[in-house]
Amino acid sequence: MKMPVVLGDRLYTRKKAVAVDCRKILSAARAPTKLKGKSQRFVSDVLAHHPQLLEKVGAGLAGIVVAPSQHPRNTARLNCFWALRRDGSLIDWSYRKCITPPSKRTEVLSAMRAEVRPQIEDFRAQSAATVCAISGAPLAGSAVHVDHARPFVLVALDWLSSQGLVVDALAIVKGQWQARLADRALAESWQAYHKAAAKLRLVTATSNLTRQRPWIKGVKHDTV
Repeated sequence: MKMPVVLGDRLYTRKKAVAVDCRKILSAARAPTKLKGKSQRFVSDVLAHHPQLLEKVGAGLAGIVVAPSQHPRNTARLNCFWALRRDGSLIDWSYRKCITPPSKRTEVLSAMRAEVRPQIEDFRAQSAATVCAISGAPLAGSAVHVDHARPFVLVALDWLSSQGLVVDALAIVKGQWQARLADRALAESWQAYHKAAAKLRLVTATSNLTRQRPWIKGVKHDTV
């Protein structure tokens, strides 16, 4: 989304302002509800900037609905936007992707993270740790993250280097909730490498989100 841009009846000069107004609508709506008036016009204009617009709109847009996301990891039942199509079907979409579409590199790393998600969740379930591996603070009563001692992006780049590959060259297959690596032999190789090389640890969310991470051009650094 390039600035400045007109969305609804307002001129926006900053992406942050667009995100703030999207969050306000999601927070204020008594879900499930179909948006009307200014909110509907604004959010419809935001959707027009989605990188997979044709897939989201399908047979045509009949409205915008606010309802909880059905993503398996949305345990807090947070609201998201849904496109109501003319054929009556619904599909969820992310306003964040409209504001700043993910780069190919970000999408590939996200797919690589999805491939090893079961390993991360198994570690969370089996770990006997009681204190944060970074700060030493008790984990009880805190939001807990599974963290890579050597940052995930570096572990991923190590594997790519061992295979003579670069991030942008990997093909991915996008699913409803997450992308996966298209080449399943490479996916299995990556899973085996991650299982052997990644050093996982439990940390408090505060420690994980505030620690310094390596800066690599073109890579969005997530919390795991």
